[in-house]
Amino acid sequence: AFISRRGTRNLENEGHIETFLADHGYTKIYPEDLSVADQFKLFEQALSIIAIHGAALAPLLYRSGNSRLEKLVELFPCGHMTDVYRLMAHQVGCKWIGVRGKIKPEHIQPTYDLKKPFLKYSLQSFEVDLVSLELALDMI
Repeated sequence: AFISRRGTRNLENEGHIETFLADHGYTKIYPEDLSVADQFKLFEQALSIIAIHGAALAPLLYRSGNSRLEKLVELFPCGHMTDVYRLMAHQVGCKWIGVRGKIKPEHIQPTYDLKKPFLKYSLQSFEVDLVSLELALDMI
């Protein structure tokens, strides 16, 4: 499954990513189109999930012992730094790899201000490099 987002933290090149992932057997899903029960069922039935970082990944922690999920590829905007779902994946025995979005010119200066957390662009739309995503799929 490819868990996408609407509104904040969405992919600027989603069409290219969706086509690439469809060619690899992934189907795009918006979690808000699913009931809560179906969101949990997704994490039980999918073998592999590629998802934009966000609350839609929370069902990862509540998988049963019968869950088929083996791999999680998490997509991040450049301005969002967290490892919460990496830790969850490790706790439930799921392989994890992250793919960070492309750096934009406005990101450069704030990343070197070590007195402030780099959060200004946390919810910004971003672009994922297809080569990086393909490498992540190969590595996981």
